[in-house]
Amino acid sequence: MRIFFLNVLFFALASCSQPGKDQELNSIDKEDVVTESNGIQAVVLEYGSGEFGYQILENGKLLIDQQHIPAVQGLKRFKTREEAQRLGEHVKSMIEKGIMPPTVSINDLDSLYISY
Repeated sequence: MRIFFLNVLFFALASCSQPGKDQELNSIDKEDVVTESNGIQAVVLEYGSGEFGYQILENGKLLIDQQHIPAVQGLKRFKTREEAQRLGEHVKSMIEKGIMPPTVSINDLDSLYISY
């Protein structure tokens, strides 16, 4: 079980990369900011292909750039803005509770109704 969580953590950190040329992001607008409290923002981003990801920022500083669904094999993006929003808010909530780094499991994805 411990190895599973270490693998999930490794994958989550490995997938937090900067977008490449083929992963151009639209600019961040105010309507992209899903929630903000205590200086922590969850921002949903849309990729040119109509798929989604999210970022978590603290006082404007990037903490997490989640371009792919964590905890699943492969590089799959969120299919809807709402799914990215639900997980972004969940991760933001963990950070606000002092859970750092936040980890996401398959059970979390299932409980938040995120398709993968």
